[in-house]
Amino acid sequence: MSSYSNAKIVGFITILIVLFILIFISFKIVSSNREKQKEESSYLVYTKEDVNVLVNGDFLEYVSLNDSYKEKGVSAFYKGENISSDVTVSYFNNNEQVFYIDTTKTGNYLVKYTIIYNGKTKDVYKTVIVIDNKKPVITFPKKTIITVDEVNSFDLEKDVIVKDNSGSVKLDYDNPLESKKGKYIVTYTAIDGSNNKQIKKRIIEVK
Repeated sequence: MSSYSNAKIVGFITILIVLFILIFISFKIVSSNREKQKEESSYLVYTKEDVNVLVNGDFLEYVSLNDSYKEKGVSAFYKGENISSDVTVSYFNNNEQVFYIDTTKTGNYLVKYTIIYNGKTKDVYKTVIVIDNKKPVITFPKKTIITVDEVNSFDLEKDVIVKDNSGSVKLDYDNPLESKKGKYIVTYTAIDGSNNKQIKKRIIEVK
């Protein structure tokens, strides 16, 4: 066999080796990309299958003083499964954990919902504010009739009842009564500790 033929064979073999190497490298790159895409795909699926939590009601809730607070909770799901029963509820006031929301006094509360499921933990929060937004209530008889002789000694707080949800209220009134016959209007003003004000006018007749 001539040297020329040998050179052709060697050259051909060299080309095959180079092609094999290129194919092998290409295969490794494609395989690596596929593994990477698979990992990214798994990550996306994992993210979509994460715990999903929906707060029932508003994230900011107001409760009137002395009204009852009803815990609405959250709706929690994992892979379409309702896991709301696995939710733990905690209450905090001034950064300290408390047992419940005390509506007998005004204040701000943080409600923490914790879900631990399948090795995953998720916290969701809402704020509850106990406010005093109710005016005091003033009641007195529809008709009040006194004599001229009773004017100076008549107690303008007699039969006047003032109620307020806070239990603490200040009552003020004017005294337009005179020792002569006629109808007089007495203005009562009740103010509670949260500055909720109620004004009511009373007619007192002097005979």
